[in-house]
Formats: sequence, structure tokens, C-alpha cells
Amino acid sequence: MKKVSLLGILAVVILMAGCGEDPKLTTCQQENTDLQAKLAKAASTIEQNELMIDKLKAENTEVQKKALESIRTIMEKQNAVTVEKNNKLKAEQEKTKELEKKIMELEAAAAVAP
Repeated sequence: MKKVSLLGILAVVILMAGCGEDPKLTTCQQENTDLQAKLAKAASTIEQNELMIDKLKAENTEVQKKALESIRTIMEKQNAVTVEKNNKLKAEQEKTKELEKKIMELEAAAAVAP
């Protein structure tokens, strides 16, 4: 009977030791929970960053469009100024040719006249 009692106690002790929580298992479970929380936070951060990137891309596109419009406007104005200056220059060159022609005519008339 002593042997049976001793075996029963031994069996209970073994069962209790096996049923207790393994510290490694508890540590792994805690690490798993921590890593899942970090993963969720990282996924949220990535999603926020992607939204920010999309927003910045849209803003950049808008700024580039406005810049191109401004450049086009400046170039059109500069072209208009250049055309106007060229027209004035041509007009002045024509006046100069006419005056040179008159001077030559006057010089020729002065040379013929005694």
C-alpha cells in the first residue's frame, strides 16, 4: 500500500509539473503579442506614409502645372516684347535708309550745282 500511495503521489507530482506553465512558452507568447502589436503599428505607419506620398505627388503635379503655365506666360510676354522691338528696329532701319537716300540725293544735287 505504501508503494501504491507513493506511486500515486509521484504521478500527481508529475502531472502537476507537466500542467504548469512553461516559462519559455510564456515568454514566447509575450514576444508574439509584442511583435504583432509592432507589426500592426508598422502597417498603420506604412499606410499613413503611402497616403502622404500620394498627397505630396498630387501637390507636386499641381505645382509643376502652375510653374509651366507661368513659364509659358512669361515666354509669351517676352516674345511679344521681342516682336515689338524687332518691328520698331525695322521701322528705324527703314527710316535710316530713307534718310541716307535723301542725303545721297542732296549730295549729288550739291555736287551738280555750281
